Formats: sequence, C-alpha cells, structure tokens
Amino acid sequence: MIPLIMRLKVKKNGRRFGLIFPVIIIWILLFALMIVVLPFAFLAALITWHRGPGKTILLVYPLIFSILFYLSGLYIEVGDQKSQFLISFP
Repeated sequence: MIPLIMRLKVKKNGRRFGLIFPVIIIWILLFALMIVVLPFAFLAALITWHRGPGKTILLVYPLIFSILFYLSGLYIEVGDQKSQFLISFP
C-alpha cells in the first residue's frame, strides 16, 4: 500500500520539532504527471526500441510504482548525541 503520511522529527540541542505531511497530495500530482508523460514515453520507446533503451523506458513506470509501494514502513533515523533526524512512512 502506498503510504499516505510522512512523519518528520528533528531534535537539535535539546529542542524538538516534528511535522506530519500528507504525502497523498504528492502522489496524486505524480500520477497525473505520469499519465501526461505516458504517450511520450511510448513514442520514445518505439523510436529507440531497436537501439536498445526502448525496453528500459517502458520499465520506468513499474519501477516507480514498486518504489512507492515499498516506501510503506520505511524508517530512517540519523543522528549523534546533540542532534537527531527522523523520517518515517508509517
């Protein structure tokens, strides 16, 4: 499932800052852009099919979808003793 929210936490010198972003808005804009670009991608794939990169161009769409679906559950935490940074897709 595509994650719908992203949690961001920053801790620096004892001060904490946290945000929750609705990334569903970004996904909607990305899908609209992908639909607009799709005919051009098909055309580029047909033109370059015999030279080689045509198959790679067609595989970009499934690659993007698989990356979006695997974002769910991603938890990135970076920091040291003074500062910390967290990005989470619950």
